[in-house]
Amino acid sequence: GEKFLDELRTEQMSARERSWVVRAGKVGHVARGVVFPIIGIFLLKAVIERDPGEARGIGGALVSIVQQPFGQVLLAVVAFGLACYGAYQIVFAKYGKLAGR
Repeated sequence: GEKFLDELRTEQMSARERSWVVRAGKVGHVARGVVFPIIGIFLLKAVIERDPGEARGIGGALVSIVQQPFGQVLLAVVAFGLACYGAYQIVFAKYGKLAGR
């Protein structure tokens, strides 16, 4: 669903803004949902192997994506999704329901 919209004051947005926020939010949250588990796998691998060098951040996750079959295409899709998530965060800065607002 669009549960992320509960975090925003959508009543203050125009219909066009809301439409774009829904699109960017959906794509962005999916991309984030792809990258973060990959980071988690690296962290688990580092713990299991007792090798802190195996722990990687977003950069390591993106490198692992590009090393897959069709990796450059996958990386482009994920990069687009992360850019959408960034756009959503900009909108959140303006319309987010924060304590005291």
